[in-house]
Amino acid sequence: MRKARELRAYNTICKATLHRQETVRKLAAETEGIIVIGGRNSTNTAKLVEVGKREGSDVLWITKPDEIDKSWLENKHIIGIAAGASTPDWLINDVINSLSSR
Repeated sequence: MRKARELRAYNTICKATLHRQETVRKLAAETEGIIVIGGRNSTNTAKLVEVGKREGSDVLWITKPDEIDKSWLENKHIIGIAAGASTPDWLINDVINSLSSR
């Protein structure tokens, strides 16, 4: 590999992704657990899970509402919800509706 005369590195994380990660940090401080919705192959979603756990939150990663473990919900009164960038709004709404009906 040839040596470069100059090397420049740029932050390529978009503002929306950074905003989602910051929101998870805030949710971790304000809730008793965070449900993160998104695909298992999504690095964006995986990062949200990682951020939540690093902040000390109890995090549940799901891809659909029926993956919500009832035992995980026990003794939790305030739950945050976050979603990966490509998670569709209808899926987020389905999770909210599922939680509301419990």
